[in-house]
Amino acid sequence: MLAPIFLVLAFPLFCLASTLYVSSYSGNVTSLSLTQSGNGTYDLRTLSTIPCASDPSWLTFDQERRLLYCIGEGLAGLKGAITVFEAATGGLLEAIGMTETLAGGVSSVLYQTQEEGMGSTSALTTYLIPPPYPPFPPFPPTLIQTLPFSLSRPGPISDRQSAPHPHQVVLDPTGRYVLSPDLGSDLVRVFRIGRKGLLVECESLRVEKGTGVRHLVFRVVPNGRRRNGNQQAMSGGGSERVFMYAVGELSNTVTAYAVTYSGVGLEFEEIDSIDTFGGKGVPLGAGAAEIAILGNHLLISNRNDSSFLATPTNSFPLPRTVGQSDHSDSISTFALSSDGMLHFSGLSPAGGLFPRQFSPNRAGNLVAVGLQLSGKVAIIARNVETGKMGEIEAEVEGLGEVTCVIWDAEE
Repeated sequence: MLAPIFLVLAFPLFCLASTLYVSSYSGNVTSLSLTQSGNGTYDLRTLSTIPCASDPSWLTFDQERRLLYCIGEGLAGLKGAITVFEAATGGLLEAIGMTETLAGGVSSVLYQTQEEGMGSTSALTTYLIPPPYPPFPPFPPTLIQTLPFSLSRPGPISDRQSAPHPHQVVLDPTGRYVLSPDLGSDLVRVFRIGRKGLLVECESLRVEKGTGVRHLVFRVVPNGRRRNGNQQAMSGGGSERVFMYAVGELSNTVTAYAVTYSGVGLEFEEIDSIDTFGGKGVPLGAGAAEIAILGNHLLISNRNDSSFLATPTNSFPLPRTVGQSDHSDSISTFALSSDGMLHFSGLSPAGGLFPRQFSPNRAGNLVAVGLQLSGKVAIIARNVETGKMGEIEAEVEGLGEVTCVIWDAEE
């Protein structure tokens, strides 16, 4: 009788798998897969690349319906566009609709109304999106509102502030207001979400002239001690203190505001402000870009400061040239106290040049950085407890001028 023969197969153990979506001025949206092996090393690779609208500048993901919205900026003065993709599990994208927009769209946000359907605002034009229950028709968003702005005279930095320049749209913590930092007008524009999803303009926040406010983020601190009466029941629940942090691209500053809700809008009290390099001097030509809050820490990306020499990654152990330079721009970390004040923790390498935008994963232990002039995405480790940024774990190059990178919220 013949002895049995056994076949042994060896499989690397992958304990983590995530999908990311990347837009770039190459005109494409790229899906990336990030995996972590049993020994802790990461691998980042391209899954697919698909054309988007002219000059893609921003991505917004609708987790409930697995739809990805790509905003086309239209840099050459052409029409912009919103392209809608259906995202299959595993990161593959299929284009299912497209709507032309005004040129210049650089941000979008989804919001839910009491009526059926959702609104989406991009560069302060508002679109109606079909209801979220299947079967939903694969047609693109429908324009329902345009809000034009004007500027009576240029700002102090005339080459960047000769016209209004809304650079982001973001929801407040209650989901009842849309805010838009206007880099050209030195305003944070505030809008209440009205009936049928239409935006109703409220009083704007005026920031210091020459700030060039680019992006902002909210933080809610539950209960605890009041600060100057800043304690507000936002949505019928308990009392919370609300803070807003705004980053100025032209001034390279981050400013903290205590926020309260009045009967007609939002009220802001400036409580702290510091440059994005912690008061240690701003390198010539630097420009602050993205801002995010993770727990009690705030991150800001700094472009064109070249604060660090480029470092090798786990994926590429040999020294490498990053773009056309051996330098890296930086990410600033601030600790946030319970009263909303900012405390500079330090700078860390961004992994390359021009970190235009970045996104943390859900756990907060990894940050995906979109490096526009390096044409790549870098995945950087982060200590959740201390907030300290760590080593570059993986990267993918050859993506064109990266404008946005986001994580699939399901993974």
